[in-house]
Amino acid sequence: MAAVALHMEALARWRQVGDVERVADALTSLGIAAVLAGDLPRAIGLLEESIPLCHATNNRYYLTDALLSLGFAVFLTGDLARARAHLSEGLTLAQTYGTLPLIGRGLDEIAFIAGMSSLPDRAARLLGASAALRERHGFLMIEAYRHLYDQLIARLREGLGEETMGELEAAGAALSTEQAIAYALETIGGGT
Repeated sequence: MAAVALHMEALARWRQVGDVERVADALTSLGIAAVLAGDLPRAIGLLEESIPLCHATNNRYYLTDALLSLGFAVFLTGDLARARAHLSEGLTLAQTYGTLPLIGRGLDEIAFIAGMSSLPDRAARLLGASAALRERHGFLMIEAYRHLYDQLIARLREGLGEETMGELEAAGAALSTEQAIAYALETIGGGT
């Protein structure tokens, strides 16, 4: 994959010049690519290396990105407790600093977890909330995640039926950003 090669090259250069913030960003990008390629041990290692660097540079955006990515990666390994902790921290941080695209991604990732954890109603509501958030604020889903989103939508439509799915998505779309975050955190046990 050309993008991975470019990020590897960038990582080497940023390390060489000592730009810790850019090293953290490159590690997170490579970690996300590894998640999408199914190489979860590599993804987790890269993301775990990125997080302390994000803390060291106090880059909250990069930290949020790394936490959400790590939470999703560890969920895919079956470690739900650890996934909940990272996703809760990442989504809360995204809310605190108002990073709407990362809030949307966090909602999508928690929807995916809900859908895979026998909580289809919650997954559908969260998908409705994240789609509405993107529409209201004019940002797009990360294209690399589109196939996961499409698979989840198809699975939920099949299980819930078109009408119920539409009703649940509409209920999610009616939530404010704060309500959607609270609902997502409640879904993964990170809120009340």
